[in-house]
Amino acid sequence: MSDHRERLIDLQRRLYARNRRRIAEYQQVSTKGFEAYEEAYHADVEGYESVSNLGELTGAMRDATIILVADYHTLHLAQKTFLKLAKRLRAKRTTIALEFFSAAHQKALNSWLSGRIHDKTLLKRTEYAKRWPYDIWPHFEPIADLARRRGWSLLGIDGARGPNVPIAETDHRMAEVLVDHLAEAPPKTRILTLVGELHLARGHLPLAIERVAQERGMPAPKVLVVLQNNDTIYWQLLAEQGHHEVEIVRVDQDRFCVVN
Repeated sequence: MSDHRERLIDLQRRLYARNRRRIAEYQQVSTKGFEAYEEAYHADVEGYESVSNLGELTGAMRDATIILVADYHTLHLAQKTFLKLAKRLRAKRTTIALEFFSAAHQKALNSWLSGRIHDKTLLKRTEYAKRWPYDIWPHFEPIADLARRRGWSLLGIDGARGPNVPIAETDHRMAEVLVDHLAEAPPKTRILTLVGELHLARGHLPLAIERVAQERGMPAPKVLVVLQNNDTIYWQLLAEQGHHEVEIVRVDQDRFCVVN
């Protein structure tokens, strides 16, 4: 049985590697420094510390100031998991921050939150069709709607983009939006953020938040990172007995990973 299992895992690894090669053949990377940035993300996790659960993750979220949840934009399950986590936060001083919206369109978001404009107008004013080549609003709308129903702030954090803009500059811009929002928000405000997974390497957005806070003369916010389906952790779990029963692991003190 053990030999049979190892052969199945080996087959899965080979299929996975083949599909990654096929994707790379069609992938058009236009952002400066993207390949090195992606490699840094994949090298950032060596494994997990312990099996965890939703209760422990929720407790860690409540102790954090900024929670960064990994998103894979076209995977609906990634947004559903974020919504599930958001529903577990009951505090009134909560902000939902989404890379889905540009920081430049915050006025339109505020108008939508107050009911002055409808979804169609929101998407037009935020240049949805131009910014996203695939129709993913139906996956993000329930998240935005939760913020509106609970009276939470809804923050667009996407900023610098373009072929000549280093992706690290994107991290810095998003960090500025998050830190500046905290500076203006009531004390004990918590920001729950959904952002592309590659931004969540420790040297990317988390480090940018720390640096921007230092630039502003503010204490570094307590940042919690919640990865989703990290490759390294997936393969580690696959090699262990009972891996199908594991949904959440603790990577280290400030990072968890949801395996769904």
